[in-house]
Amino acid sequence: MQAYLSGLANAAPFAVELAVKGTLWLVAIAILAAILRNASAATRHLVWSLGIAGLFAMPFLLNGLPWRIAVPIAVAPDAHRAQPSPLDDAPPALTDAGARSVRASTESLGTASGAAGSASGAAGLGLAAAPVNAFTSARFGTALLVVWLLGALLLTLRVLRSVAHVRRILANAELCEDAQLLELLDRLADRIGVRRPVSLVIAPGTPIPFTVGVRRPVIALPSGASEWTLDKQEAVLLHELAHVARFDLWTSLAAHVACAVYWLNPLVWLACRKMRIEGERACDDAVLRYGTRASDYADQLLQVVRETRNQWAPATAVAMARKSAFEGRLLAILAPGINRQRLTLRLAVPVTFGVALLALPIAAMQTGDPQSASAAATQETDSSWVAKSTDIDTKDAEPVARAQDTLPRSAVARSLSSALRDSDERVRVAAIQAIHSRSEKSVIPDLIPLLADTSLAVRRAVAEALQGMPDPRAIAALVQALRNDSDVHVRELAAQALGQIDDERAVPGLMAAFREERAAAVRRKIIWALAEIESAGAASMFVDALRDDDAEVRQYAISGVKSLEIRSAAPQLIALLRDSNADVRAYAASALGELKITDALDELMTAASDASADVRQYAISALSSLEDQRALPAFIRALRDQNVDVRRQAVSAISDVDGLQRAPRELVEALSDSDQDVRESAIHALGNIKDVSTVSLILPLARAGQPLAIREAALQALGELGGPQVEALLLELIKDPDPKIRRLAAQGLGRE
Repeated sequence: MQAYLSGLANAAPFAVELAVKGTLWLVAIAILAAILRNASAATRHLVWSLGIAGLFAMPFLLNGLPWRIAVPIAVAPDAHRAQPSPLDDAPPALTDAGARSVRASTESLGTASGAAGSASGAAGLGLAAAPVNAFTSARFGTALLVVWLLGALLLTLRVLRSVAHVRRILANAELCEDAQLLELLDRLADRIGVRRPVSLVIAPGTPIPFTVGVRRPVIALPSGASEWTLDKQEAVLLHELAHVARFDLWTSLAAHVACAVYWLNPLVWLACRKMRIEGERACDDAVLRYGTRASDYADQLLQVVRETRNQWAPATAVAMARKSAFEGRLLAILAPGINRQRLTLRLAVPVTFGVALLALPIAAMQTGDPQSASAAATQETDSSWVAKSTDIDTKDAEPVARAQDTLPRSAVARSLSSALRDSDERVRVAAIQAIHSRSEKSVIPDLIPLLADTSLAVRRAVAEALQGMPDPRAIAALVQALRNDSDVHVRELAAQALGQIDDERAVPGLMAAFREERAAAVRRKIIWALAEIESAGAASMFVDALRDDDAEVRQYAISGVKSLEIRSAAPQLIALLRDSNADVRAYAASALGELKITDALDELMTAASDASADVRQYAISALSSLEDQRALPAFIRALRDQNVDVRRQAVSAISDVDGLQRAPRELVEALSDSDQDVRESAIHALGNIKDVSTVSLILPLARAGQPLAIREAALQALGELGGPQVEALLLELIKDPDPKIRRLAAQGLGRE
C-alpha cells in the first residue's frame, strides 16, 4: 500500500508539470504561427506539426534535461507563512518537492476554480505528511487516472471505427481502369515529385475524394469521377497527391494519437485542427502553383462540398473538402497576394531548429518563489549556464524561429546577388533557383535585368523565379520578355508571372503581346493573365479572343467576359454554344446563365440536349438562372438524362420554377431514381411545389427502412404539405428510435 501511495505521489507532480508545460508549449506555438501569418500555409503547417511532435517529446525532455532554468514567482511572504504547516518540520528535500507540487497544482487549476485549487493544495500537503490524507489523495488520483483512461479509450475506439469505415469503403471500391485518369495521375505525380506508387480506386460509397494509407497511399474518387471535366480531375488529383508528397497522412495520424493522449487539454484539439486546416491550404496552394486558376479551383471545390451534402467523411482519411473551415479555405484560395510557396529544405531546417530551441527553455523551467528558485538553481544547474540562458534582450520579442530565418538570410542574399554576375551560366542558373526556392525578394532588382541575358537557361530560370515571387517591379521587364523573347517557354512564363502580379499596369503590354503572338500556348497564358487581373480596359480583348483559333484561349476569354460582366458579348457567347469544343460550349452556357442573357433561352434549351453531359448540365443551370417558365420542358426532359449530375441539376431547376402548381409526372417518377441524391432533391422539390396530391407518394419515404437522408427530406416536405395523413404519420414518428426523426416529427407537429 505504501508503494502504491508513493507511486501516485511521484506521478501526480510529473503529470501536472507535463500538463502545464504542454499548455505553455502550445501557447508559444500559437504565437509563432500568428507571427508567421504572412508566411505560406506550408510553413505554418510545419510549425503546428512541430507543436504536436513537441507534445510527444516533452515527457522525455522533462526527465532528460540535465539543467533547469529558475523562473521566480513573487509570493507574499505572509500569505503562506501565516498558518503553521505540517511541512515545517519535514526534511528539506520533502518540503521543497511538496511545495513545488502544490504550487504547480494550484497554478494549473487557475482562478476560476480557486476553492478547488485550495482543496487540492491542502490534499497535496497532507500527502507529504499524513497517511490518511495520502490515502484520500491516492483515491482521487486513481479516479482521475480512470477518467483519463476511459477518455483515451473512447477516442481510440472512435479512430478504430473510422479505420473500419475506410476499410469497408475500400473493400467495395474498384481499381480505376480509366486510362485517361491513370495517365493523368502518373503525369501529375511526376510533376509534383511523388516517387512512391499511389493506387487510384473508384469508391461508390464515398461522396468526397480522399487519401488513405501511411505506407501505401491510396486515392479514392467518387463513382462519377470519370465524367468530371479534365480541369476538375487535374485539380482533385493534384490536391490529393500534394497530401502524399507532403506526408500529411503521417501528421494526421500523429494528431489523432495526440488527441487521444492529451484529450483533457483543449489546446491540443485546437492545435490539431489548425494543423489540419493549414495542411489543406498548403495543398490548395500546390494546385494553384501548377497553373489552376483560383476562381475555377474555388468553383470545383465548392462543387465537391455540395456533392457531399451531410455524408460522413472518414476521420482517419485526408479528405479534400470537409465542410468544417471550408469558408476560410475558399477565401484563402481567392485572395490575391497570398504567399503560396512550397516548403523547401532550406526553409524547413531553420524553422525546425528555431521551434526546437523554443521547447528547451519551456521544458527546463522550474517555478518557485525568488529564494527557493535561487537555491534550486544553485544546486541543480551551472550558474554560468543560467546566466547565459536568461540574459536575453526582450525589448523586441521576436521568436527564435523568426531570428533564425531572417538574420542569416541577408548574408545569403548578398552572396546570391553576387553569384548572379558570375561568368558561368550554370552558376547564374543555380543562384536564380536558390533565390526562387528561398523566396529572396530583396534580390529581385538584381534578378530582373537577367530577363535579357544571352543564355536561354538563365532567362527561363528568371522567368520561372519571378512567377513564384510576384513583384510589380518586374512588370516592364516581363512585358519586354513577353513581346520580344525568341523562346516560347520564356514568353509563357512571363505571361503567367504578369497574371500572378495582378497589376493593371501590365494590361496594355499584355494586350499588345496577344495581338502579336502566334504561339497558341503563349496566347493562352496571356488571356489567362488578363482574366486574373480583371481590368475593364481588357474588355475588348476578351470579346476578340472569343473568336480565337485555340479552344483554351476561347475558354479563358469566356471567363474574362463573365468576370467583367461584358453583356455586349452575348451574341458571341450564344454562337459559342455551337462550338466544336465541348468545354467551350459548357463555359459559354455557364457565362450566359451568370450574365442572365434572356435572349439565349432558345439556344440554351437546344444545348440542354447536347452530346456532352457537362454542356447539358451547365445549360440546365443557366436556364434555371434565367427564371423563365418556358424552360420547363427542357428541365423535364433532363429528368430522364443518363447522366446523374444532369438529373440532379434538372430536379433543382424544377424546384426553383416560380408559380408551378402541379408536379410534373417525370418529377414524381424521380422519387424512384437510382441515385439517392436525385431522390432526395425530388422530395424537396415536391415540398416546394406544394402539390398535395403527392402526399401519399412521400409518406412511405418517411418510414423506417429508408436511408436517413431520404427520411429527413420526406419529413421536411410533408411538413410543407400538411394534412390529416401527415399529422397521423408525425404522431407515429414522434416515438421513432432515431432522435433526428423524432425532432423533425415534433417540428412538423408544431407547424400543423
